[in-house]
Amino acid sequence: FVPKKLTLRMALSKTSSIFDPRGIIAPFFLLTKMAFQDSIQSLGGFGDEILDESTKKVNKKHVLTAKMWDLALPEKQRAEWVRLFFMAEQIREFRFPRFPIPADVRTDECHLFGFGDAAMPGSQECVYLAFTNDGNCFHLVSLMTKNQVHSTRQAIKIPNKEVTSIAMAAGLLQKCNLALPHVKKMLLFGDSTISLNWIRDKGPDINNYVRQRCKVIRNYVELDCVYHIRTSHNVADCGSRKIQSVDEISPTSAFYLGPECMRDFQGSIDSGIITPLADVPKTESNHPAEMDAHVDKSEFTRNHIIMALDYFQPDS
Repeated sequence: FVPKKLTLRMALSKTSSIFDPRGIIAPFFLLTKMAFQDSIQSLGGFGDEILDESTKKVNKKHVLTAKMWDLALPEKQRAEWVRLFFMAEQIREFRFPRFPIPADVRTDECHLFGFGDAAMPGSQECVYLAFTNDGNCFHLVSLMTKNQVHSTRQAIKIPNKEVTSIAMAAGLLQKCNLALPHVKKMLLFGDSTISLNWIRDKGPDINNYVRQRCKVIRNYVELDCVYHIRTSHNVADCGSRKIQSVDEISPTSAFYLGPECMRDFQGSIDSGIITPLADVPKTESNHPAEMDAHVDKSEFTRNHIIMALDYFQPDS
């Protein structure tokens, strides 16, 4: 039963009752973060952007008063929360096996596989425990994931978000590596050819935004352990867009058990599903994202910011 007058306090109380410290149902919480963002805006919680003349940066004026927590949500936002409540009840029925790895697989050492992906709604990073007997057939299980919802007003291109997500996946890999014994190797996967080219070639003229993220990745993961993976096999893609059904994050889903292509790692390389970083095709230098990566964003002018804000303003 959902009351006709549904408030933001009620909505968050309901969805926050699901305990998920490892993030094994993180794509669901991306939906709740987006619904929360939309609900605040519908209640007038976000003020106008303010340009700081001294730093040339845009600061958002966030206003969320105590009264707004108990205001009735508009019908559109209420309907979305009701849909999420139904999904939450379906998720409560899930029973995730603690260790769904075949008994005949060696567990005295493990690999860590990291995946990163970003899209307009948000970004997702996933780390999986991987076990193998022969170095080719890997059996995976989700270890830790996290995601972030993106601002709808921030003028950052998708390849830049992708390289940020891959960098965060590398950082998450390193944290898991430090916490676990007997880790043999860490592998990192992304589906953005442009971002992977930045990581591999890291030219001296690339702007600081990209350079710093490439530095993080190179510090944590060897370049011969970085791979391109097709979007259809990238499990992080599930958490960077809106899932349509809880089946996409169920105990038998690829999001929990990892992509099926890892069962034959060399075969996936031979078929082009996975590509080593050294073999990733080079992007054209006149590609808009490539050209943008060579622009110094530390010297944004007032006109740049105004143009970006105008571009992302919804049509009246």
